[in-house]
Amino acid sequence: MPMEHENCPCMETCPLNRAMALIGGKWKMQILCSLYNNGPTRYNQLKKALDGVSNTVLANALRELMDIKLFVDTDADVRILRRIMRDVKKRGRSLDSVVQQYLTTVKPMHEQFVEPSKRYADLIVPEGGKNSVALMMIIQRIAYHIEHGDVVAEQ
Repeated sequence: MPMEHENCPCMETCPLNRAMALIGGKWKMQILCSLYNNGPTRYNQLKKALDGVSNTVLANALRELMDIKLFVDTDADVRILRRIMRDVKKRGRSLDSVVQQYLTTVKPMHEQFVEPSKRYADLIVPEGGKNSVALMMIIQRIAYHIEHGDVVAEQ
């Protein structure tokens, strides 16, 4: 929500006023404050911190705040094998419990929430972190942003 200071002589050119107008929306400033104060935060933790925000509003506000949206796509077989290896070896769980959890919780949640988010991505990176062409594009974009202090202009 833009700051209101009608008597300010710089109102038209005020950088704070312009920034707030760009951010806009009821929740975006609260999201930014929460992330600033708490650092990297999981989605559910952020939702709990923002009492009263719906999943749809939060997801939309987060997408609008992002300069670039990446979806790192990994084959389902690779995802399940990684989960099995991690949960059995590092967490001491049985193979049966890992498979049961995957089929009843992980796979349905992935299909309901993760997979649909792919349509909002600016860039879909196939092959996970093994796609060197996509990784180089991402690295170049970040380097440009660091060097110029701004994102690449929209074309």
